[in-house]
Amino acid sequence: MNVSDGTILAGTYDASYELPASVASVAGIYTGWAVTGSIAPQATTVIVDVNGNISSSFVSGNLTCTTSGTATPRASGKNIFNLQLNFTGNSCALGNGTVVNGVATYDSVNRQLIVMGLNSAKSDGLIYLGTR
Repeated sequence: MNVSDGTILAGTYDASYELPASVASVAGIYTGWAVTGSIAPQATTVIVDVNGNISSSFVSGNLTCTTSGTATPRASGKNIFNLQLNFTGNSCALGNGTVVNGVATYDSVNRQLIVMGLNSAKSDGLIYLGTR
């Protein structure tokens, strides 16, 4: 697929989409990169527990941002999770108190968590790719 700015997007079908989402299979500690519309990619560690609770934190001097939320398997039986993340702190790129809703999937072959979500105004969002 060619985008109007000349960028070429290519993709392949991932058969793991057909597997049911499992919180147990996605539980773990991921290291990767998060990006929003307003920041360059940032190294980020994300923890998903066996109940689907998500957490992450950034602390540097007096700058803090903590993220908490949930990943819930969709009823479709596909490898997609509904996601809600809450950001708290004075250095959160999306702002203190921002709630992001979106989706996540787990690539079991590459052991990667892939997350995309938008704030309620749909004016900014988050993309995260992490590996465990």
